[in-house]
Amino acid sequence: MASPSHYDTFFLKGDRLARHCCERLTEAIQAGQVVLLPTDTGYCFAGDPHSARVHKAFLRLRSAHPKNKPFSLLCPNIAALSEVCHISTPHYRIVKKILPGPYTCIFQRHKKTPASASTQKGKTVGIRVPDSPHLHQILDAVGSPLLTTSATDADQLELENYYEDFHSADSWWAHASEIVARSEGLVAAAVDQSPLPMRASTIFDFTSEPPRMLRDGGWDLSDLTFDYEPV
Repeated sequence: MASPSHYDTFFLKGDRLARHCCERLTEAIQAGQVVLLPTDTGYCFAGDPHSARVHKAFLRLRSAHPKNKPFSLLCPNIAALSEVCHISTPHYRIVKKILPGPYTCIFQRHKKTPASASTQKGKTVGIRVPDSPHLHQILDAVGSPLLTTSATDADQLELENYYEDFHSADSWWAHASEIVARSEGLVAAAVDQSPLPMRASTIFDFTSEPPRMLRDGGWDLSDLTFDYEPV
């Protein structure tokens, strides 16, 4: 797999990207390349979910990630969920209240769900709708959900005392340039909002009743108004 010989960096200082930045990121994604984006849960890699090249790059970038474990989909809005998963009316009402936000929601997949974002047996898919205006720009420009994975994983966060210090800006995963330096030339373009501390998303599984929390990302859950089984 060919790797980009260089990458483009765009600095995010407000909520939105300049038009030429969005165009370059969109061009990279549509060409089957990986981009690095700041989200409400830290830096994430993103790319075309239908591209085998992107999936292979993700497995290299996240070498500790089990090969049979799917990556999540980044969606522009709640209305887009029905395009990639089955969602019941009661569950739609729940996610309409909590999304966009720092949550990964697991639903049953359907025939249009990209294989790279579904479990080995093809039954479920993890969905994210981030609260980030610049990501909505990119998603609207691309016109479809993106495959995504965080720059690091929960085990790495625990090693770096994530749960003791949510706002540490000293770790490598808080800086776009350091993440790209570790990416083996697989990142074609990056949006830099450094320092951007990592905060894991809270994961809810909506394939069971009541929904189950699979991971507590440390976010304030006091406003949640639905019943769920805690971790």
